[in-house]
Amino acid sequence: MLSKINKRAKGKGADEIKLLTDSNKEEPQRALQFDHVCGVWPYDVGYSGMLLNFTSWCFKTVLWSSTGDLSGLVTLETMIIRFNPLRKDLVLLGILFTVSHLVFSEEKVDAEKEVTFSHVYKIDSGCKQGSPAGQLSQDQASEGQVVTVDGENDIVFKHSIRLQSAGCGCADSEDFKALLYRVNGLEEEVNYLKSQCAQGCCKGGSGVDTSCSGHGTYQQDSCSCKCNPGWEGPDCSISSCPDECNDNGRCIDGRCVCYEGYSGHDCSKLTCPNDCKDKGHCVDGKCVCFSGFSGEDCSVSTCPNNCIGNGRCVDGQCICDEGFFGIDCSMVLGPKGLRLIKVTDVSLLVEWESVKGAEYYILSYYPKGNQGAIKEVQVENTKNSYLITGLKPGVTYIVQVYAVIKKINSESDQIVATTDVSGIEGIKVVGQTEDSIQVDWKNPGIAVDYFKLTHASPGGQAGQENVAMSQEARTIHTIVGLNPGTEYQIGVKAIQGEVEGKASFATGVTGPDDCKAMLLTELLSTDIDAPTNLATREVTENSATVTWDGVRAEIDGYILTYSSAEGTSKEIKVAAGSTSHQLTSLKPGVLYTVYLWAYKGSRSSRKSSTEAETDAPTNLLTKEVTDSSASVTWNKVLAEIDGYMLSYSSPGGSNQEVRVGAEITHNKFTGLKPGVLYTVNVWAVKGSRSSRKVTTVAETEIDAPKNLKAIDVQTQTSTITWKAPQANIDGYILTYRAEDGSAVEKKLTARESRLGLTGLSLGKKYIVTLLAYRGSKKSKVVETSFSTVGLAYPFPTDCTQIMKNGIMESGVYTIYVNNNHSRALQVYCDMTTDGGGWIVLQRRNSGKLDFMKRWRDYMKGFGELTDEFWLGLEKLHELTNTPTQYEVRFDLGLGSERKYAVYDNFKVAPAKQKFKLTIGSYKGDAGDAMTYHQGAPFTTVDSDNDIALGNCALTHQGAWWYTNCHLANLNGRFGDNRHSMGVNWQPWKGHLQSLDFAEIKMRPLAAASRQKRSLKRRGALY
Repeated sequence: MLSKINKRAKGKGADEIKLLTDSNKEEPQRALQFDHVCGVWPYDVGYSGMLLNFTSWCFKTVLWSSTGDLSGLVTLETMIIRFNPLRKDLVLLGILFTVSHLVFSEEKVDAEKEVTFSHVYKIDSGCKQGSPAGQLSQDQASEGQVVTVDGENDIVFKHSIRLQSAGCGCADSEDFKALLYRVNGLEEEVNYLKSQCAQGCCKGGSGVDTSCSGHGTYQQDSCSCKCNPGWEGPDCSISSCPDECNDNGRCIDGRCVCYEGYSGHDCSKLTCPNDCKDKGHCVDGKCVCFSGFSGEDCSVSTCPNNCIGNGRCVDGQCICDEGFFGIDCSMVLGPKGLRLIKVTDVSLLVEWESVKGAEYYILSYYPKGNQGAIKEVQVENTKNSYLITGLKPGVTYIVQVYAVIKKINSESDQIVATTDVSGIEGIKVVGQTEDSIQVDWKNPGIAVDYFKLTHASPGGQAGQENVAMSQEARTIHTIVGLNPGTEYQIGVKAIQGEVEGKASFATGVTGPDDCKAMLLTELLSTDIDAPTNLATREVTENSATVTWDGVRAEIDGYILTYSSAEGTSKEIKVAAGSTSHQLTSLKPGVLYTVYLWAYKGSRSSRKSSTEAETDAPTNLLTKEVTDSSASVTWNKVLAEIDGYMLSYSSPGGSNQEVRVGAEITHNKFTGLKPGVLYTVNVWAVKGSRSSRKVTTVAETEIDAPKNLKAIDVQTQTSTITWKAPQANIDGYILTYRAEDGSAVEKKLTARESRLGLTGLSLGKKYIVTLLAYRGSKKSKVVETSFSTVGLAYPFPTDCTQIMKNGIMESGVYTIYVNNNHSRALQVYCDMTTDGGGWIVLQRRNSGKLDFMKRWRDYMKGFGELTDEFWLGLEKLHELTNTPTQYEVRFDLGLGSERKYAVYDNFKVAPAKQKFKLTIGSYKGDAGDAMTYHQGAPFTTVDSDNDIALGNCALTHQGAWWYTNCHLANLNGRFGDNRHSMGVNWQPWKGHLQSLDFAEIKMRPLAAASRQKRSLKRRGALY
């Protein structure tokens, strides 16, 4: 039997499926015939992704069993099922019937194979008015099941549909519609199978879809599909993905849709929470946060070094505890104003300004140029002065003081102070002539540069002389050129550098103007005058010549002696007319003191003295000193020697001896430590004998800091780091400057090795120099450079562009209205709410600020941007009067509750239109209060522009875009719960509840749209 299945349209809006049975041989009809026996099935059927509806059926010629059960097989000769669009006014037909079992089959018999298409419909149509729908039983055969019968070449295709009808009049039943889908799908499958058989592809029973499901190319020669990449299966209907998405996602249409936490074309990459909030890099599923951020998704603003426990981290900035400062609270505030209060020859009284939070102070002092002798004193924090005692007179000291908190030292304040030079003691007049007076005094306990001697008479004669300090215990000096018979006031004071000691005074009187009498008197009754200008000449290794100026008195001669550490020589008598004498048999390198005095009989003059050193190196000097070497030079001795010995030593204990030839007068020491004071000795040697050692000092230079570099360079900040030098230092001097700018100098302590630079200009090159110092010594300068990061928007027009410049913290920033570089405006940017980028226009959160202001105040704005404020109507107009469309957001709060309302358009008209409001469409969870105010001008207590009979601003204690009067009153009286008086948002809390938090903010609408699209894209993946 050959079957034909035709699908055609019949009538308006109707489709018809007609199944006709033919045979090779004409046969009379064997069925009872009823014209248009029809009924209604209320079914809506889904089949193969399509939705079809049919509402009626008709049998022209029907055969059925008289018993009505499954044993009486009914053969359908001609069946027409007509399906029309569902109509609400479908009328239930009154003809009810039951078809127990309906079978359509087609067979094509071949000697080698048998293929059977069998479609079985089980339809129970026991339709009863008002009866409930019966439950469908599970299909006995699966749809499209393929069964092999009598060998591998016999194929049976079966489709089984079983329906149990509901009560009559249920034309809209979903089950009925489902039946139509299945019938339609069945028709398509039969057509496909017939086409396959016509192509000869039924031999293997492959049943391949020649369309290859739209994902491949059908190969006629092999009767199979060649699938496109990403698809597989006989009909290319099964999608395949790279590495099966690594079990980290689902394969949909050949593409991996990754599970949460994974990404990539094969879902092999781990993702990070919230994409690290654009504040870090995602590495192996973990956020590596940028500087200043932390947390699993880098959403937490951090502070440098977590403020080192010396402060609190607030919005990424350190709020330092008392006594600390710096970007990371790592530095202690230092005392200022160190000053000298009182000076004596052995003490210094100093004072400074107290430091809040200081636990104690450290005061240090040492002689200038000799830091190795430093002394430190701890001073309790209740005091801010200290008396330094036990000092040496006439010495310059370096005095420093610094505060200590938590064992952290502050920068020190420093002064240079010099103790007074001690006063002269024991000054007296020891002789006088008609034109001279001789005085002497006790030398002070320290060596001084010289003495300043002054003399003055009542008649006005005055003079001043500088007198060298004697090597003996007392210094003697004769003042000449005086007037006879005159009394003089004589003063003497010691001079050390620029410091003068206290003066001591004595009175002396010159003799009368009688030369003969004076001479006789001198010869008879006065002492013999002493030899003067005693000196040594022609010193060798074992001899020295002594010379002097003779005395004026008549004498018998001179007596000369010399002494050394080894003892004193015998007295040597020299003739009265002699003025020189050679000393012999001296020891090389020994310092001798030579004494000479005149005598006559039993009377003697005062002794004169000088020093003589037998031949030793002289004029030992240091030259070409670096941080690791020093050169020394000296004058050679006159005697014959074998050579010189040189040595150096330091307070740290390092020392070395070097021997050089007799003709050498210089040497270079290497391998020295930086910033160390070395003592250098040189002496001559001959055999086992040595000259006296001559000594000098050499202080090596301070070595420079090392590895100076800039790290963590941002748009306006950078951190400079370095390694400390080897030398002990007082601190550093760091300077930085832009190439086209002035330098900024920072003085740092020796303990620091990094400095954070802030307030830098964007995209600028900076040059940084650094040197170390100790006292007046400075190291070589080291230098580095860096360039700050440039901005995508050097002149941002709103807070979203500031965010794109990499600034993610909420705060006060400068924007440029409509990109006008001359129109800078300070605004507060909210960088956290709903993705950030909001310009805050108003804030109420404490009630400290009175918002009952006049028109001019609301035009210009008032309050503080970091506290409660109103930005100003003029600024609102400027900001919204641009080509950019802005959305406006109202954030509201009461206690812990929070709500919001967003409108997708926001404009404020100019002043001549009374700043009329334009508001867009609402979304949010606070309720729509602002649409009521659409198109309203602004009203204040002194400018009534609303449509109410009274002034709404005056009535409701605020200022707003009132109409008649308000649903929102965010500038109302804070905390006032009287009707319509407070900070109201009527759709949320009504007119009798004043909110305790409100913020109005705006941003470009495009920023919100981009965020929505991003969220949609993410949602589509899941």
